[in-house]
Amino acid sequence: SITPTRKEIINFSEPYFNNKIVLVTYKDNPASWIASIKGDKIADVKGTTFETIAQGIKGTEVEYPTTVAGELMGLLKEKKVKYILTDMPDAKYSIKLGEPIKIIGVVPGGGTDFYGYGIRKSDTDLLNKVGEWMKKIKSDGTYDKLSDKHFK
Repeated sequence: SITPTRKEIINFSEPYFNNKIVLVTYKDNPASWIASIKGDKIADVKGTTFETIAQGIKGTEVEYPTTVAGELMGLLKEKKVKYILTDMPDAKYSIKLGEPIKIIGVVPGGGTDFYGYGIRKSDTDLLNKVGEWMKKIKSDGTYDKLSDKHFK
C-alpha cells in the first residue's frame, strides 16, 4: 500500500491497483451494513494500514487477537473474531472458494488503498523503467486483461 509514511522511506511507481477495503464477517452473522455493528469489535493487527481505517469506524473498537495479518481470516471463519477488514479481491476469492464469510460493505471514508511497486529511493533508474513498463502494458491492453483475470 502506498502511504505517506512509506513514501518517506521508499519511492513508489504509479498505482497499479485501486483496492477497496471491505468489512467482512462470518456468513450467518445477521449484520448487513457497517452502521449496524456499533458496539462491536473489529479484529486487526497493530501497525497495518487497516488498523488506522478500523480505528475510524465510529462506534467500534479494535481488538488485536494476533500479530500475523494472515491469521485473521482463519480466526473469522472459526468465529473467534466477529469482524475483520480485508481487500475486496481477497474477500471475493474466499467467497468463491466457498468460505463461510460475507462482505458487509466497502468501508466509507478511507475504504480505498492504492498499491504500487516499492523501489529504493536510490534506484531512480529502476523506478523510471517500471513507470515505462506500466505505461506500455496499460496502452497495449495487457494491464486490463490481467486486472480482469485477477481482480474482478
